[in-house]
Amino acid sequence: MPGVNPAPGPPPLERELLEELRARTGLRSHRIQGIPVADKAVADLALPILAEWYERLDDVDYRAAIVLTFSNSPHAHPYLDTVLQWWKRETEPRITGFLTQLVAQLMRNGDAVKVFEASKEVPPDPFRIFILSKLARAPSTAKEAKDLILRNLQTGAYHPAELERISRVNDERIRAWFFDHLNDPDEHIRSVSNSLFPARTSHLQ
Repeated sequence: MPGVNPAPGPPPLERELLEELRARTGLRSHRIQGIPVADKAVADLALPILAEWYERLDDVDYRAAIVLTFSNSPHAHPYLDTVLQWWKRETEPRITGFLTQLVAQLMRNGDAVKVFEASKEVPPDPFRIFILSKLARAPSTAKEAKDLILRNLQTGAYHPAELERISRVNDERIRAWFFDHLNDPDEHIRSVSNSLFPARTSHLQ
């Protein structure tokens, strides 16, 4: 159509990845995140190739796109060990955050010990509590995870964004910490604390 520019295709590196995917599997996609990995047959074909490319890429945006594509698949659990290695080696904070959420998504109770050990090698980020709260429910790591969460509260080694999820951890010591902070000068701490004890808050009013 005269005067209308065609829609731009993917950048060269992404096009190379997608062309390799098509050549090896017959799958076609215009974007990495457009690969329909919710379908198990597609995931079985595409995820191994995406995992290979993650190891080869220096580009932050493409690594992020691959991690997010794994996050879009309910069939990615077999790659947990691979993802843990990415998580421990990644130096880009934005991707580390995506990987933290992916690890939390993939983790099952049987994975708790190795996930907990891996987490000790990764600098904390605001999404750490997604993993710790699951570890706190896994029989093999519950006590150690709850102890760590409590210690982080007591020493201030937490991100404010973690507080609401921390408050849901089933541990009386953690609830007691929030009870002791009902009148905390920090508005956010006070708000989360009061949401746990509405009857107490109502009585005080």
